[in-house]
Amino acid sequence: MIVPHHNLQEFTRVAEWQFAKGEDKGIFDLYALQRTLTHECDYLAETTNAELHEILRDPLELPASWQCGHIVAETRPLWTLRYGHLPPADDFIRSSPAHVLICVVGPEPLVVDYYPTSQNIDTDVFDPAAFLTKPEREVFQTGEMCLIDGTLELADIVTDKPTNVVWLTGPTRRSIQWLFSRHTLKSVQAVASRPADADTVSLIR
Repeated sequence: MIVPHHNLQEFTRVAEWQFAKGEDKGIFDLYALQRTLTHECDYLAETTNAELHEILRDPLELPASWQCGHIVAETRPLWTLRYGHLPPADDFIRSSPAHVLICVVGPEPLVVDYYPTSQNIDTDVFDPAAFLTKPEREVFQTGEMCLIDGTLELADIVTDKPTNVVWLTGPTRRSIQWLFSRHTLKSVQAVASRPADADTVSLIR
């Protein structure tokens, strides 16, 4: 078992206090602390080395913290902190069921398309007539922060080359996630936001 890094312990303490206040957008108040954890201390280097040591110690039994392309640094009922590569883009543009705060580590920039929507997607009722309009692109360089507000337009990460980031996800605020076709920009379907709900739907099918 890897002992939590002291900078992560401090981040966890403050994050638990912040989310306990119950303010939906309180995640964005952790902006400076997450940037410090990412760029202004030895947290990433020391933790990555410790995780690799765990794998070398027993290559047949990977640590539970290792996911596809990234490491789960800390997970709590109201938030999760990860670092590594963001999930790659697929055929769908997805709404965010939670607020997300992303700190770019590099070496490649993080490219994000922000799509305005024709309908209010900040709801648990899916609208098959909704569609996306022309996006505005933003490029975030190493050291910069990307804020994704789940109540506003959709943020679609379109970086061609994977880049390292540290991202904080707040509590799931909507039961469904809207999916739009990347080719037609029309709404296609809704899926369960929470893994447990998605598993239940799969079992029912």
